[in-house]
Amino acid sequence: YALFATRDCATIASAFTVPRALAPVLSGAMGMPPSEAEEIIQVASPIASQIVCTPIHLLALDVYNRPDATKGLSRFATVAKQSASTTLARMGRMAPAYGLGGITNTYLTHKGHDYLHDVAQRKAEDALREETRRQAEEDARQGK
Repeated sequence: YALFATRDCATIASAFTVPRALAPVLSGAMGMPPSEAEEIIQVASPIASQIVCTPIHLLALDVYNRPDATKGLSRFATVAKQSASTTLARMGRMAPAYGLGGITNTYLTHKGHDYLHDVAQRKAEDALREETRRQAEEDARQGK
């Protein structure tokens, strides 16, 4: 199960951690806006990660399905035989799921944060107006 966990951690990191870390590098090197660089990496990183993640996935499946296989060469041969086609298939799965899904998630998260910020700011302004109104009424009652 450790191999499956490793594969999952690497995939998640490539989708959510790597784009934020590499966007400034790509932005600086290519002279593009950071948000555009992050979107490019958001799509490319999960796809590229399958070059590493798919062999781990295939090895995990082989260990799970053939627990009694003791020869490392047998496992290596099984992984090597299936690696190219499986990597391409998994790359195809990553683009919509983590790439485009990640971009959509980031967009909606930013919109949600902006909305909540606006709501909080309006409430704070309303509270300040109400406090100012109360103070003016209190001052009027006291003849100030």
